[in-house]
Amino acid sequence: MVLTVLKCKGHRCSVIFCPVCVKAGISGQCINRLFVFCQSIWSHDTVVHMSDRGTIYIDFDDVLCETALELAQIVEQEFGRRVAFEDIQAFDLEKSFDLNREQWEHMMELAHRPEVLAHLAPIKGAAEVLRTWNAAGYNLDVVTGRPSASHEASGEWLARYGIPFDSLTFVDKYARTHVVREGKDVLTLDELASRDYVLAVDDAPRMLTYLSETMCVPLLVFDRPWNAGWKPDATVTAPVHRCRSWEQIACNAAPVLDAWEKQEGCHV
Repeated sequence: MVLTVLKCKGHRCSVIFCPVCVKAGISGQCINRLFVFCQSIWSHDTVVHMSDRGTIYIDFDDVLCETALELAQIVEQEFGRRVAFEDIQAFDLEKSFDLNREQWEHMMELAHRPEVLAHLAPIKGAAEVLRTWNAAGYNLDVVTGRPSASHEASGEWLARYGIPFDSLTFVDKYARTHVVREGKDVLTLDELASRDYVLAVDDAPRMLTYLSETMCVPLLVFDRPWNAGWKPDATVTAPVHRCRSWEQIACNAAPVLDAWEKQEGCHV
């Protein structure tokens, strides 16, 4: 299937022209509204024609929304264990929340229910920065390690909070095969590495290492307790900046994007 994606200046998002939607009489509307309608027939190998601008990688959980805070509430409600946000110092949630494997699996099952995902609070400033990048013509790829079964709920959350995106990509980031890869549209890390990104924003230590060392992508680290000890390897040549807010992300992204535009000869 071939989808044509163009930039919609009026809505500062993307406009999709999909063969199925044409037949349904709704093609040419914002992709944020069509996403749920089309997601059942789109797959990661669908050919998508986007604008010629570069693509920016944006992680979902704890970059766009406050997932760890919600997980802490689930742990307190289910297991009577209170863990402050600043004490979530390991990305391994079994360790951070002192859970056994059965408890961890129960927490993850609850955390990915549609009603729980819908309840996640957006992180201040994220939508505004992404709208700016979107208006400048960049393609926005929201890349998540969530189970692919959360596809619809995740797309609805992005649309609800006015967060523009051109694609929502599911990746088996953490080798959680029994949790993540029940869907056919989940990329491996090797498949992700075949994609070109001009910039990446993430918070997970394993992905920070993969993005900076394997993919050599300019990286903005969203500062969280669980990545406080992470540092780029001395061999990393792409820019890496630690950011405490989306305001800092925008500031640190500007020179990286400017340099890329000059290199590629792009014009806004």
